Order: sequence, then structure tokens, then C-alpha cells
Amino acid sequence: MELKDILKEIESFSPSAAGIVRERKRQIDEEHFSADHDSHHLENELVLAAICYANPERRLVRKANGDNSYPNIPTVQKTAKDGTVETYMLFPASLWPFGLEDWKPTPDDRARELEKAAALLAAERDRIINTLK
Repeated sequence: MELKDILKEIESFSPSAAGIVRERKRQIDEEHFSADHDSHHLENELVLAAICYANPERRLVRKANGDNSYPNIPTVQKTAKDGTVETYMLFPASLWPFGLEDWKPTPDDRARELEKAAALLAAERDRIINTLK
């Protein structure tokens, strides 16, 4: 049975579980976060990253006009009391264990962020299982 057939079967009883499997496969295939790669994360990094994606709270950091640093960090705009519009970057919670280039939130798609979180937890569980072999 091929993966697409397995995913279709999983989708029939849990679309969320199928999404988590798809995300974990994407992490391996596209990001190259293989079991070997994950085996080097011994300080709960995968769990901490999962917490950051699962937690909808973001640390807002005001961005100065013309500041082009961290172009991959999503931004939001807020209107100050005096009517000026300020731009804020959506940084992860202080728990984020990796470089900011690896922080890829999807703040407008809560379900997608939960898929990322669950796939990271699955990667941590697999890492633990692999160390017991």
C-alpha cells in the first residue's frame, strides 16, 4: 500500500492525523529533518519548537520604519493612540530553540501551526524510540 492510500484511509477517520503525517513527511523531504538529523537534538529542542507553534501567543517587537531585518518574520500593524500605524514583528516565544530563519509561523492558519507542532512532537517521539533500539 502506498503512502497516498494510507493517508486517504487515515483522512477518513481523522483529517488532523493525516495532516500531521503530511507535515512530518514534508519536514523530512523538504527541510531534510531526517531521523539522523533529529538524533542530534538532545536538549528537548523539538519539544520546545512544538510548544512555540502550539502557543498562539507571539512576542511583538516593534519594527522601525525601513528596518529590513528578519524578512521571513511575519508582521502585524497596530494603530497607536495618536493614530500612527506601527509595524510589529511576530517573534516566537522565548523558548524557540533554533535560529530565527527556522521560525516559519502561519499566524492566519491556526490548524497549520498545530500540524507543525504535532509533527515536531512526533519527531521527538521517534527520536526517543530510535535511541532505545
